Amino acid sequence: MRARWMLVGALGLVIAGCGASSARTQTAAESGAESESGAESESGAESGAGSGADGIVDSHRQVEPETEPPTPVDPATVPEYLDGFGDLYVRVGNEIEDAPEDIERIARRYPTFPGKGTPTGGIQLTILASSTTVKVGDEVVVVHVLEATKPGTELYVMGPKRIHEEYVDGVLASSPWKGIGVYDGAVLTGPGADSNYDLTRYTWNAPGTHTIQWRHGGTTCAIAGVAPVSNTLTITVLE
Repeated sequence: MRARWMLVGALGLVIAGCGASSARTQTAAESGAESESGAESESGAESGAGSGADGIVDSHRQVEPETEPPTPVDPATVPEYLDGFGDLYVRVGNEIEDAPEDIERIARRYPTFPGKGTPTGGIQLTILASSTTVKVGDEVVVVHVLEATKPGTELYVMGPKRIHEEYVDGVLASSPWKGIGVYDGAVLTGPGADSNYDLTRYTWNAPGTHTIQWRHGGTTCAIAGVAPVSNTLTITVLE
């Protein structure tokens, strides 16, 4: 690994190319802003950072559930670089610590997760939830994974990184992307996958069906005309 100062986008992708990695890295400067919706996209209780929203999503805004389940993934087809994938880190004050075991279990589902996002320009964004069926008032924890599927892609790892451009029911529920920051951390070579992102947490106060999606957030891929978008999680909230 080697350290390098580079300009990066909100997902940790440099202007020279798009990428991700599976290693733990240093912190880096990022831009942030207050949430513009009723949902909170925060780095979790461990980090103390957040959008300033109350974490309660608009219960009157609902969506139709997806009609076709994704095709199961054959474990034999999982890339070798995803072996042992699932380590997560959270920010506690000024320190970075291992995520709780129940949170890491969410990330460990990723290698065989059947609903990954569609690769775009060699980048695949995927979000996984602690549960997609909850009761009113229960918390949904979302884990974020960026996979670089293109061999030779330089991977610029930093984090846990703040989440930008996450949408609930089509409405921005996190900080918007505000521009390119400065990266000072390890550089690896892809392919690889990076789960080194802050967690986001959502709660609903009435029954309904809702969606969560993580968009490109103004990454360099998007600047180059490519706009990665994650899978869409459908959350069912029961009485």
